[in-house]
Amino acid sequence: MKVFNNIALREIRKAKGFTQKRLAEAIGTVECHVQHWEYGLKAPSADYLLRIMLELGCAPEELSIDKGDNTLK
Repeated sequence: MKVFNNIALREIRKAKGFTQKRLAEAIGTVECHVQHWEYGLKAPSADYLLRIMLELGCAPEELSIDKGDNTLK
């Protein structure tokens, strides 16, 4: 089963030159939501996940990880 990969979100966001604040503004949320997603405290809703993928130009596979993988933090 695939789950949200918070580490990948952070890495992709940085690689695309976005700050947490800029990504939040681009997808219509607040910076603390992006922080929670990146720290693994929460996962974005399907709506926000779609917005993130569109804004960062990434595929669903890039923001997911196998549930049994120990790299999810």
